[in-house]
Amino acid sequence: MSALRMPSFKFRRRGPRGSSAGEPGSLSSVSVKRPPLIGGVVEAVWAALVSSVLFVLFVLVGWLAGSTGSGSGLGAVVFGLQTWLFAQGVPLLIQEQTVSVVPWLAAVVPLGSLVWAGGRLLGRMPDAGGSASSVELTGSGARRDVVRGGVGFVSGYAVVLVLVAVLARVEGISASVLWAPFAGVCWPVIAFVVAVQRRFEGGLGRVIPRLGWFWRVDVPDWGKRVVGPAVRGVVVLLAAGVVAVVAAVVVGWQRVEVVNSYVSPGLVGGVLFTVVQLAYALTLATWAVGFAAGPGFSIGEDTLITWGNASVEPVPLVPVLGALPDPGPLPGWMTASVAVPVVVGMCVAVWALRSVGSALPAVGVREAGRAGLAPRSGRGLLLGRLLVVSGAVLLCAVMMGAVGVLTAGSLGNQRLVDVGVSGVAMGATLAAEMLAGAWVVVFASMVLRARFVSPEQSAKEPATSGRR
Repeated sequence: MSALRMPSFKFRRRGPRGSSAGEPGSLSSVSVKRPPLIGGVVEAVWAALVSSVLFVLFVLVGWLAGSTGSGSGLGAVVFGLQTWLFAQGVPLLIQEQTVSVVPWLAAVVPLGSLVWAGGRLLGRMPDAGGSASSVELTGSGARRDVVRGGVGFVSGYAVVLVLVAVLARVEGISASVLWAPFAGVCWPVIAFVVAVQRRFEGGLGRVIPRLGWFWRVDVPDWGKRVVGPAVRGVVVLLAAGVVAVVAAVVVGWQRVEVVNSYVSPGLVGGVLFTVVQLAYALTLATWAVGFAAGPGFSIGEDTLITWGNASVEPVPLVPVLGALPDPGPLPGWMTASVAVPVVVGMCVAVWALRSVGSALPAVGVREAGRAGLAPRSGRGLLLGRLLVVSGAVLLCAVMMGAVGVLTAGSLGNQRLVDVGVSGVAMGATLAAEMLAGAWVVVFASMVLRARFVSPEQSAKEPATSGRR
């Protein structure tokens, strides 16, 4: 009698109806699909967890390296969470005194974590490949899944920041609960926009068609041309500020070493202290730009460092502040630093003129007509170029003024309630100095054009339409 053979069965995993194994949406695919709103909240929590753990580890290393029996590990963890909030622009309250001079470069950590999490969220959404039938749209034409995912992403991160600000309190140190919701909305919005630009071809204009239509149709041609040169101008100014800070540290290295030896943080503490000072590089660079522009910067009440004089009172024991000049009059050649914004203004003008090319912007044609000038006349072309160049320079100055406002604040002590530059004063002086350099470039370009471009060639140059 032969052995009985049991029948064998093969079970095959099947996904949702209409999908087969291995296809997107099946159980065999890598991840289980969540509703976009819930997925956004989950990814926001992951982003907050990853970046906050890095800050907590940083503080724990410093606590272990300098622990003398005072404090506790739990207190170090809580302070690490507070520094995580502080790096995102949430002021700290220390013994009822506000500390609001933020190390903005440290915000790269939470911002990078948010961009990573936003990419993970959007990676689960179909690209649609240009087919509108594969995605659901809202009444305004925006992609419903992306909008819902973004709402969950932003709201989830904001809730996490508020909860941490409320709960993370230790030994008279707390975070500002009023600023936490603002930071909790701004950072995920920025990160989500970056993630959308990276994920979808066409970026926001594809996800939100009305926004793309507004940029292509409603924004005038000259307005599009000023953004790029203005952003480059901000980058160049801040880079020049970094160079100035490095030069000041090199020149005053002996005093920097004296302050560092007085603090004596040790090997590990010294490394961590250096990282903290590097996180303030953007702040210090902005102060250097304020010095070059003319308004200068202050390190508390009754202190002001400008071209001609340094009025410096005792400052906090931070090694990099040892590079500050001695109190009293400064050398006359310091006034030459005003050449920096003038040269940057010239660079912005060159970039703006390159974006215009040899054609006259459409707005220049209209303004020339209103002024009774022929659009192809030298005066009409000059008006159009001045408009584009001045717009780029003024936008650059406004952005630098905003950076000045963000990098100023208080260091807690009653004498250190006003630290940094005046954003309004710096923006205004930068606008005047950069316009001077930019207009020189414009008039020089017109002289060269009159010299080397014949009237026949000028007549053949088309004007831009202003609507692309």
